[in-house]
Amino acid sequence: MSCTKCDGTGIVREGVATITCENCGCPDVDEINPSHYKKGSTETFDYIIDVVRELPGDEAAIVSNIIRYVSRYREKHDNPRTDIEKARWYLNRLRNLLIAKDAARE
Repeated sequence: MSCTKCDGTGIVREGVATITCENCGCPDVDEINPSHYKKGSTETFDYIIDVVRELPGDEAAIVSNIIRYVSRYREKHDNPRTDIEKARWYLNRLRNLLIAKDAARE
């Protein structure tokens, strides 16, 4: 893979959140793992897997989305409320799911 910013003369080192040219040091965007998918040295995906590992499938799917939206709410959109509203929608779904599960056990 060659650097798009230095006319392909550099060697590219693939990182988790960016691709950096070893020749000129310029960053290039990694479309697979953009920077809002990582907090510090932790990939959001890895954190989500750790959190939901023992949850039932339906709960795991919902909790995954809650974490995803809350963790990036200030980084993806101009209006931070966009991802907060999405997280809220999933939180309400989780609440309703837990209420339904409790009712089914009674």
